[in-house]
Amino acid sequence: MKLNEWRQLPEIVSDPDLVLLDNRSGKLIYVVASNTDGIKLSVGFEYKKEAPNAIVSGFRQATRTIDEIIRGGLYTIIEGSQADD
Repeated sequence: MKLNEWRQLPEIVSDPDLVLLDNRSGKLIYVVASNTDGIKLSVGFEYKKEAPNAIVSGFRQATRTIDEIIRGGLYTIIEGSQADD
């Protein structure tokens, strides 16, 4: 992610378009639309009950790729819904 995209971190966390569960790693992925058509900004959280949660990754991903991963069963939608861009 670019610096200006990292500045969107409070928005990504407080008002995501999607919250996904990565079924392989157990990480929560918060997703919002970016200023670029067809691209989403995603932030991955390492969730642990007994410890503080930590952001472990931030990345740009094509909306199409996210949709394919959800259909393939690797991500589960926890909150929000898929929308066409």
